[in-house]
Amino acid sequence: MKRTIACLALAGFVAVTSGCATVRIEGATGDTTTLINSEKEAPKVVSFKTWYIFWGLRPRGDYSIAQEIRTAGFKRVRIEVREGVDDWLLSFLAIAPIIPFSRTVYLYGE
Repeated sequence: MKRTIACLALAGFVAVTSGCATVRIEGATGDTTTLINSEKEAPKVVSFKTWYIFWGLRPRGDYSIAQEIRTAGFKRVRIEVREGVDDWLLSFLAIAPIIPFSRTVYLYGE
């Protein structure tokens, strides 16, 4: 019985800490947006969530970083993809392949 519980706990840990959620970072055609150094502070922040199923293999929707940058009006931008506490808690539910989980994308710009 202890071995079964240990195996289930290990499987749960592996499922929560692994995954391959990919966020494609791209610029719009003809856009002159440049990247900001990570040490430079940016005055404006935009954030949004990206959702995935099948352990990150399949995005739920079409997330365009270029569209978000254009909408925010940034000419210089820094992009960070993070897994917040809420994203991490959702990963526990994503042990089943069809349950979605998320990552949070932050755009810092001027």
